[in-house]
Amino acid sequence: MSAALRVVMTGEVDHGKSTIAGRLLHDTGSLTEGRVEELKEICERRGGLQEWSFLLDAFQAERDQAITIDTAQAQFKTAKRGYVLIDAPGHLEFLRNMFSGAAEADAAVLVIDAERGLQEQTVRHAQVLSLVGISQVIVAVNKMDVVNYDPNVFEKISAEISKILTPFAVIPLSARNGEMIVERGVNMPWYKGPVLTEAFDKLDIPAVLTHGPLRFSVQDVYREHGQHIFVGRVESGVLKRGDELLFAPYAEAAKVESVAVWPHDPEKTEAHAGEAVGITLNRQISAGRGGLASHTDNAPALSHMLKTKIFSLRSKSLLPGENYIARTGTSSFRAEIVSVEQNEGMLSELTLRAETLQSVDPGKKIVLFSDADAAGAGIVLGAGNYSSGSVPEGCVFWMTGLSGAGKTTIAKAAEKELRSRGYKVEMLDGDELRRTISADLGFSPEDREENIRRAGDIAAQMANKGAIVIAALISPSRTGRKQARKAAKGRFYEIYIKADLATCEKRDPKGLYKKARAGKITDFTGIDSPYELPENPDLVVDTQNGNVEECVHAVLRFIQEHAAIREASGKDRILAFK
Repeated sequence: MSAALRVVMTGEVDHGKSTIAGRLLHDTGSLTEGRVEELKEICERRGGLQEWSFLLDAFQAERDQAITIDTAQAQFKTAKRGYVLIDAPGHLEFLRNMFSGAAEADAAVLVIDAERGLQEQTVRHAQVLSLVGISQVIVAVNKMDVVNYDPNVFEKISAEISKILTPFAVIPLSARNGEMIVERGVNMPWYKGPVLTEAFDKLDIPAVLTHGPLRFSVQDVYREHGQHIFVGRVESGVLKRGDELLFAPYAEAAKVESVAVWPHDPEKTEAHAGEAVGITLNRQISAGRGGLASHTDNAPALSHMLKTKIFSLRSKSLLPGENYIARTGTSSFRAEIVSVEQNEGMLSELTLRAETLQSVDPGKKIVLFSDADAAGAGIVLGAGNYSSGSVPEGCVFWMTGLSGAGKTTIAKAAEKELRSRGYKVEMLDGDELRRTISADLGFSPEDREENIRRAGDIAAQMANKGAIVIAALISPSRTGRKQARKAAKGRFYEIYIKADLATCEKRDPKGLYKKARAGKITDFTGIDSPYELPENPDLVVDTQNGNVEECVHAVLRFIQEHAAIREASGKDRILAFK
């Protein structure tokens, strides 16, 4: 038997998707023992006719409301092969569930109620299927019994839907009576085409993306016996034991030690596109849900700017300045629409600015959410353009903390690593600034504020020219740090290098605390001048309990996730920190 083919059921609410799915399961003999009896008991308790839709409507709430409120999946077999049937909701408010189903499908069944005909949501679903790349669409014109099996009704709907898409087949059927599902029945002798299962068996299984670049999306991380198991799906390519993997956007690399599948196969050493697997690595990394692993020599392009084609799921178009939660695969992130390049009705080409770096493989599915409802869905076309000026290419990473906390040590190590890889990076050291542009300033509260103002302005200017700016200054006041953030115009990240006074005083690399205690230095932060702790820092690096390597790594990873790190060619790419 051939490999299973995944088919999504979609269409307007109450057109009969779940009923068709239930009949398919029953009439192909694919139900588990006792499932039919369970269905009969449910219907008898409710005092109604046998409802085949209950087989997939798993929740009592769905049975009570007579609608499908969540995506359900079931398996059935024909003589040719197995199928995974994805029953997707039809309500607009539940379309996000439909998208999650459609995005994983190889083909689709678009269900149309013969009595109601082609409706607005039917057209939308057809457009969405095309957008997500599902070209094999079987159109099922259901409830032919309600229109007395009139061939004219069927021909009219067939002609209308064929103007919107090129259907694989258009089939008249009555799911309630089981006609044209598996058996032809006697009421539609005028129809000479295939029944539904025959059309299924003629579908092609899309070419597996085994020969493409490796893309392994991380669904979750399990911890078992002190070992981390990264669970996810191989989207394309082949993943093998011993492969060196790079995890985006975490900028971490590690080797695959084992590949596990369920049920357990101790001989398993590789996984191919379409397979769900768990892997263990030769070292601990901090990658989690939303991570995307690739081979180190074929990593995806990364960018904050995503050019997309999006289908609006609302009654109005998507507009610049609107903010959403975006989801691609297992990754979720905040995104703003910065421009709309084309707008054809509810279908738009637009550019998004992601809060964190994202992979930009063309064809990747993306869904936009607003207030927990899907506002739009479509595909990623590639990296967007930075040249519009909507987003500065540089960023300011502002390290604050007591003297001796480790700011300069971490900043210099991060700067060295970035420079070694050819990136445009600038470092601002508090001591150097005091010897140069702030040599005229003392250590009064007013002079300290002025020092931070100057440093903030310089950092912002460097960032505006595309640099990754790493600033290492005590910057004791919240007001001063807020001023520096304002100067950077949103591309500012406060990093608190955390170590308590006792730890810093014990280290005292410059002997400053000793001098302050002896009264040789006045207005020294932490001794006789206050340090105001950051209220909501973007990152906290605990140098008191972590070693230098771990702390540097945390900062580099944070920079990787938030900076538009660019090569001389103008392309973004991931940094591999091992």
